[in-house]
Amino acid sequence: MKKLFKFSLVLAAAASCLAACNKNDDPYGLSTEEQEMKEIVHQYVLQVVYATYGDLAKESNELYELLSAASRKGVASLTQGELDAICAKFLQARQSWEESEAFLYGAATDFGIDPHIDTWPLDVEALATSLSNAEQVAALEGEDGIAYAAAKLGQELLGFHGIEFILFRDGANRKVEELEVAVTLTGSDKTYGENMLNAAEIGSTYSTWQETLSSILLAGCSNICNEVANVKMGNAHSGEDVNYIESPYSKQSFQDFIDNILSIQYTLYGGAGRTSADTHSLMSYFNKHNYSGASNLQKALESSLTALKACQAKGAFVDIYTDASVQTAMDAVNSFDEELNKAASWIVKQ
Repeated sequence: MKKLFKFSLVLAAAASCLAACNKNDDPYGLSTEEQEMKEIVHQYVLQVVYATYGDLAKESNELYELLSAASRKGVASLTQGELDAICAKFLQARQSWEESEAFLYGAATDFGIDPHIDTWPLDVEALATSLSNAEQVAALEGEDGIAYAAAKLGQELLGFHGIEFILFRDGANRKVEELEVAVTLTGSDKTYGENMLNAAEIGSTYSTWQETLSSILLAGCSNICNEVANVKMGNAHSGEDVNYIESPYSKQSFQDFIDNILSIQYTLYGGAGRTSADTHSLMSYFNKHNYSGASNLQKALESSLTALKACQAKGAFVDIYTDASVQTAMDAVNSFDEELNKAASWIVKQ
């Protein structure tokens, strides 16, 4: 499975090179605005999607190596410093995953990667049963352990939250003396970027550049906005399901939500980690072409992040999910979702 990570990185690099080579093709047949849209999509695929998934693959592979080394070494020989390093790498990989959720509509959904590595709530009782079964633990540690886990363990036991349960308690790193087993994490990526980069050409599922940008805003950004506001926060806050709380052991729920909104920011700004809009970005396009809702979209983004950070300052979501500040944050994110939908409606008319 480790080879899959390396393969995905090579694939992303190759696709990036291909896209770079094609970027300056003769734009004959495209209007000036369509050519701008094409450049925005290229920027989005290479500098947001590929860059984020590249970081995720690298950090997840590093987490896998750390966990594998700890497993080989044995808990009895593991130091607190080594365990702390594993916890830090987990949070780093976890952040890259959350920052990718504005583009779940691609391979992450179609190939079941999202539920496979990010299903929650965790089935704690089933996980405890599995980890107390000596024969099953031995099978997981064997040469075909990853294949065994994929075949025998349900998605409620796999991925980030199973690892989180092992590594954290009450928002803090576990003490090495409390640790009994280590869990591994792997993932994968596919060539969905090529389909998007070849929009408006034969073979692509995107018939126009307008449709492509609308999909980025709706299937990607709006989708995760709705999930953050009405599922990730809404289920617990409304009382519909108080156990439906993401990252309760590390107490990183609000950071997860913030990273989800940042994934939208990076999408709008045209680059992973960007704090301002690139020339070839959706936000720059909105401003250049005098979209009347551009200012509201920017304000809604900022308001969402501000509201979530205000919640985070009050405490962990698992402790304050009924607080009024959570409703304020939900309202802010839902308003952001409305602005994203308005922007998508505008762009298909261009």
